[in-house]
Amino acid sequence: MIELVIIADDLTGAIDTGVQLAKQGISTTISIEPDVQVEQLISTCDAQIMVFNTESRHIDQIQAANRVKNVIKKSKKAGITRFYKKTDSTMRGNIGAELEAFLSETGQRTLPFIPAHPKLKRFTKNGYHYINQQSLHETEFGHDPLEPIKTSYIPELLHQQAQIPIHIIDIEKYQHRPEDSGMLVFDCASENDLEKIGNLLFAHELNRAISGSAAMAELLPAFLKLKPKVSDRMKLDPPSLIVNGSLNKISYLQVIRANEHGVKTLCIPEELFGESILDNNPHLIRIISEIRSEISTGKSVILNSTNLENLESAHVIQAENPATHHENISEKIGIIVAVILNKIHINTLMVIGGDTLLGVMRAIGGISIEPISEIIPGVAISMVKGKNDTIQLITKPGGYGEKDVILHLLTNINKQDL
Repeated sequence: MIELVIIADDLTGAIDTGVQLAKQGISTTISIEPDVQVEQLISTCDAQIMVFNTESRHIDQIQAANRVKNVIKKSKKAGITRFYKKTDSTMRGNIGAELEAFLSETGQRTLPFIPAHPKLKRFTKNGYHYINQQSLHETEFGHDPLEPIKTSYIPELLHQQAQIPIHIIDIEKYQHRPEDSGMLVFDCASENDLEKIGNLLFAHELNRAISGSAAMAELLPAFLKLKPKVSDRMKLDPPSLIVNGSLNKISYLQVIRANEHGVKTLCIPEELFGESILDNNPHLIRIISEIRSEISTGKSVILNSTNLENLESAHVIQAENPATHHENISEKIGIIVAVILNKIHINTLMVIGGDTLLGVMRAIGGISIEPISEIIPGVAISMVKGKNDTIQLITKPGGYGEKDVILHLLTNINKQDL
């Protein structure tokens, strides 16, 4: 029976949230596509928590708000009474519009919002959001090609799309008052702060509708007193195909570092993005041959969507029509990966970037995702149920991780039972 519905605005966010629950033994199912039969899925799913991907991060804010409302409305018809709106911990997407829609459709007067993710060094202090000790808008996310962050002050950021009252909350000073309607943005600097916030929300019955990062979602099973289910352990098998479709420079530098340490990196030629038929394309035949050569010797391979020389020009092209351009590229990468997987047996597939992940899942016919665990914080391991097969999947958000993260992942794949 579904005890909680979680709504995320992209697929990696949905997985990141689901894995926080699954690693505690809480059975979780993730919908891949935004256009799903919500009531039917809830009624037929035997998981404890259902995570819906609205795939709304890069679309028009009105459309994004409507997708959130649709999931809540149909979930309520199916008997769901508790909801969590997962937001990106770097504040990307239509956060203001979606949170306002979430508050309205759940019928609550007050919406707690906890955007911090202490494990990933994302903190909120006096209403300002930080990555490590740096203001959010001064990091790489201030120059993101799809959604550059222009302010670190959360009320200012939310009011770009939302017209509801916003209150900054210091948990050490907070006293619940009836006039506190609208949104409560909680300061949070540690995992201990998260615990305090959770205790406060459940003590004051502010727990029917909560919003925030995957970090707060991780605490919900304990607060909701959900009983863990025993699940089989999983062993990831090398070698891996690593697909990076993110244009975030953080991800690209991670690819560069892995390549410098001997991980073969292949760049998708621009010619492939313009081709409608790929099966006998000479560029793709060459890529498949090189991947097969590496995989046959037990080595992992990175498939990158661009090269360093083209990275800046890719940003310029994307900026002219960001959503359409990125959707087209992600779709094409998905088709390329599907062709590769049909030609070569890959033990483990790793995908970097939420849009790329959706493109790949659509191309391979992914139906649902079962999150399993984390290989390192912020990087999820799942099983994907497709039309004809089940695939081991690792997912990483484009803007997350230190330069050595791919190398650490490959090392852990070789030694971990999950």
